[in-house]
Amino acid sequence: ANARIENCHNTGSVSSSSYSSYSGGIAGYYNGANGRIENCHNTGSVSSSSSCSSASSSSFSYSGGIVGYCAGAHARIENCHNTGSVSSSSSSSTHDDNYYSYSGGIVGYLTSGSGTTANKCFNKGSVTATSRTARLSSSNLRSYSGGIVGDGRGSSSYSSSISNSYNRGAVRAYAYCNTNTVGGTRQAGGLVGNVSNSYFSIMNSYNTGTLTGETLGGIRGATSGTVTNCYYLETCGGTVDGGTSKTAAAMKSASFPIMLNADSTVFVMDLTPNVNDGYPIFGSSICEVTTDAATNINFTSATLNGHYTPQQYWSGGDADVIGFEYKPSTAANYTTVYSNIDTAASYNLTGLQSGITYNYRMFVQKDGLTYYGNEVSFTTLACDLQASVVSSVSEMCNGNSATLTASCSSEHSNLFTYRWNNNVIGNILQVNDGETYTVTIQDTNGCTATASAAVTVNPMPIGTISGNTSLCAGESSVLTASGANSYTWNTGATTPTLTVNESGTYTCTFRNSYGCTSTQSVEVTVFSSPVITGETAFCAGSSTTLTATGGNSYTWSNGATTPSITVSEPGTYSVTASSTGGCSGSSSVTVAQRELPSVSIYGTPVICSGIGAELTATEGSSYLWSTGETTQSITANHTGNYSVLVTDANGCSNPTSVEVGALTSVAISGNTSLLRGPKHDAVCQRRHLVPVEQQCHSRFHHGRHGRALFRNCHRCYGLHRQHLRGGHG
Repeated sequence: ANARIENCHNTGSVSSSSYSSYSGGIAGYYNGANGRIENCHNTGSVSSSSSCSSASSSSFSYSGGIVGYCAGAHARIENCHNTGSVSSSSSSSTHDDNYYSYSGGIVGYLTSGSGTTANKCFNKGSVTATSRTARLSSSNLRSYSGGIVGDGRGSSSYSSSISNSYNRGAVRAYAYCNTNTVGGTRQAGGLVGNVSNSYFSIMNSYNTGTLTGETLGGIRGATSGTVTNCYYLETCGGTVDGGTSKTAAAMKSASFPIMLNADSTVFVMDLTPNVNDGYPIFGSSICEVTTDAATNINFTSATLNGHYTPQQYWSGGDADVIGFEYKPSTAANYTTVYSNIDTAASYNLTGLQSGITYNYRMFVQKDGLTYYGNEVSFTTLACDLQASVVSSVSEMCNGNSATLTASCSSEHSNLFTYRWNNNVIGNILQVNDGETYTVTIQDTNGCTATASAAVTVNPMPIGTISGNTSLCAGESSVLTASGANSYTWNTGATTPTLTVNESGTYTCTFRNSYGCTSTQSVEVTVFSSPVITGETAFCAGSSTTLTATGGNSYTWSNGATTPSITVSEPGTYSVTASSTGGCSGSSSVTVAQRELPSVSIYGTPVICSGIGAELTATEGSSYLWSTGETTQSITANHTGNYSVLVTDANGCSNPTSVEVGALTSVAISGNTSLLRGPKHDAVCQRRHLVPVEQQCHSRFHHGRHGRALFRNCHRCYGLHRQHLRGGHG
């Protein structure tokens, strides 16, 4: 007795299963006489399931968002809310007995004589009751489903009631016999599914939830009981409504809460209208949210502030989500940002535009409902940043480039960053096309300004030169330039045409109406006599190559038809050249033969007692000895053959060689005093001897008998026999 359940909240799923099952988000079975259930809220799913398998047994299932089964006399259920789904089911697969299911958004079942009142309650969850049997009979299948109460009843002593309540959830009642055949009693009411007697009343309440079942009522699913000042959405009515039908627009109008309240102030308008989609809500359901003045207002940022007072029945005390909505005052839609969860909140908002008035409001979300505060305005500081872009030229020819220079001014900052729309950083940009380039300049206050510039790009002239570029000697050609407005030739001429009669490169500069220029060149060839190149003299025994140029085909005086010929005989050679254009000409050249130089080797070709023989070649321009030496004279230190190649000033070369030998000593017997007398010179002459007093390096002499006499270096005489010119000595 006097049991009280207050400020309780359930978010989890609740279920029961038996032959009689009781499930409630707060209480499955409540029997507290004179008790109270206040300020309770359920967001979890609630289900009960009952079944029986024995004969002559009944199966009952009771489910309520707050209470499944209420038997407490004079119990009060007040300010309770359900947003979770509620379902009940009873079934049997083998028997045909009583199978009852009761589902209510707040209370599943009220017993007779309970005298229970449900005041200021609302339901937004779906409510479903299902009964099922495998038997063919369906007389004992009953499903009662109501937005607030599944089955309500009272007594002559203790009447029961629903007042100042509303339902917005879908209400459904199902019954099936023979497993899946629809049958039995299926009652669905917007506020109560079934009213068992006349001692149950429904007052100052409304329903906008849809109904599914056999017997439907926008307010009640049965004709018993009394209905006072109750309303239902015109699309959510039935056959036993007992209330007044209204359009959605009428139920969202300012006059509708006044009608519901009668003489009270329970209902208020949902002005947000995010709390209840614009339909009336309870004044006690409104969370007091206050949007405070913005602080730290700058050019592009501000701090949003606000606070709220939590509802007494909220689980955990605090809101689930706290945030702010803001927009420029002239905009239609808000942008949402979120803050920390606390009773006082702030948010540092950046990225705003300078000098703009913004509106914002704080909001709080709890258990699927959103509560908004008042709207507050603030104006960001006005930026004075000015941007400009200057181009080095206003227009340019294609292929050229221009320089864009960005600059800015501000009284509040002297530090700036520059970013172009092609992501180049810096205030200078080089461009070579005609695109529009925009620079965004930002200062240290976050202020931004933009400026744009574009350079006109003019096309280049596409010029051509036509005319004959291959001429015969004495002919001329007219070169014609086209494709531009003016022409300048490298000869100085400024006419489109140019008459030429000489070989060379002719270049024209084309200029169009934009002043853009381009150049083209042609090579003109005037055919004349061929040119013969090559050495016109050669050494005896050698040859030279003559080459003709200036034509496309050639015929030489020796019958050759190649551009080049090799000749080894002196004489005059001529060539006739022809061009592809039919031009021809002849040239000749005289080739001489140079004689080879006469070459001799002078010196003593004998090595005397280890002293080398000095060999000297005939005078020439260059020398190459077999020893590798390149001087005119060499010293031979070894016996053997020595050769030299002498080249004269004309480049002709001739070789010669000499055999180098060594001196052999011999003994001489006889009176040697003759050699020391006054007449030794005469004796030496008669004997063909050389006096000792002479130097041993004297050259050899050819005597009458072909003998060569030498003096050695040891004051002795030696006689050497040498074969000379085929003789003997």
